[in-house]
Amino acid sequence: MSNTLLARYQQGEEIAVWQEIHAMDAEGQQAVWSDVEAVVQETMERVRFNADLLYDTLRAKGYSFESDTPRTLPDADTAEHVEGVKEVAGEFGELPLSLEYFWRIVGAVDFRHSWKQPARFHMADPLYVDNVEHQLAYMANEGEGWAETMEENVEEGEPAYVEISPDIYHKDNVSGGMAYGVVLSEQAVADTRMVNMPYGDLYFVDYLRHCFSQGGFPNIAQENPGSEAWVNDLKAGLKPI
Repeated sequence: MSNTLLARYQQGEEIAVWQEIHAMDAEGQQAVWSDVEAVVQETMERVRFNADLLYDTLRAKGYSFESDTPRTLPDADTAEHVEGVKEVAGEFGELPLSLEYFWRIVGAVDFRHSWKQPARFHMADPLYVDNVEHQLAYMANEGEGWAETMEENVEEGEPAYVEISPDIYHKDNVSGGMAYGVVLSEQAVADTRMVNMPYGDLYFVDYLRHCFSQGGFPNIAQENPGSEAWVNDLKAGLKPI
């Protein structure tokens, strides 16, 4: 039986394999980079499956989406846009492979509830990972101030990051805080930590796992007692990552 990271991941050691990868420094990951990359790809294939299933289940339940494009797949321009983000971000660090492969394999997700319709649940923090084309336009536009903000972060000893999602308050159309972000690293690595989100010290893959454990709504249990049955319906059939 193979003991590669990918083989172990496929045999059901998803969490243990990612813990091992996260425990490696950049040099350690580079020493087994093809294996690490294969795990990232397998993970994001499962994330794509889960995102599609959640989207279908939510539609079947009559969920009203805020976005006209709540589930966007990669297209012929995605690879070029990903390379553009990597180039712009390169002034501050390396884009983690996890976010790169999310965009290349999964695309984008926006499960915010329509602000025009009464929401069944509040402050549930629906899963949202921004479209790479939108992120590239935002990051490359000097008028938006992304680079200036990241320069200030670095000067203050804070990490530079790529914004992927509005915060929990903005998702509910309430004035809130900073966007959730995925940190840029000094060297190429499989995955990095997130910033500005309320779920503790999580890497991007950990955050996605937490979202799926709550049916795509990571804060639903904290703010909405009695939501367990609805969450269990959403979770049914999701693949472990």
